[in-house]
Amino acid sequence: MNIVDKYIKGHVDIYFTALNDLDTIQIDLYQNMKVNSAIYQSDTLDIQRKYDAIFVAISGTIKQGTDGVLTVFYEGKPVKAAKHPGEGGFVWKKDKNKHPWVGVSCELDGASLWWPLKDHLSDEPDSLEMNVAVPEGLFYVINGRLTELQVFHCHDAEFY
Repeated sequence: MNIVDKYIKGHVDIYFTALNDLDTIQIDLYQNMKVNSAIYQSDTLDIQRKYDAIFVAISGTIKQGTDGVLTVFYEGKPVKAAKHPGEGGFVWKKDKNKHPWVGVSCELDGASLWWPLKDHLSDEPDSLEMNVAVPEGLFYVINGRLTELQVFHCHDAEFY
């Protein structure tokens, strides 16, 4: 994350079970965010964008019942929240000690405004794991239940 430029970059591993035979997977991500690549079984796949939808063409067919992982690399400047809380987007502020404070609200718009995912009520995930690097002295807060805490010291991350 580049806090000064209000820019994020990362990847998402989407674990799935195919409910039908398929040769294309749709993921959702707002147009201001860029998908750099998508990988399935070591293959870099063809990507087509239509508005806020990304269509990933699979090499061959994924058969019904197959478990898989689609890795999506992305980056960009996320939408800024016009009214926080209440409208979707990122909030880039500083706390009373002048430390960076970054928040995100997705209530109305959905997480696809900053994160590649299946953004449809009929296709909800059963779990989520997030790994986030933050500068020393700062911390990350997320909704949910902590199942494991690991602390890594990251010296080459892009923090400003």
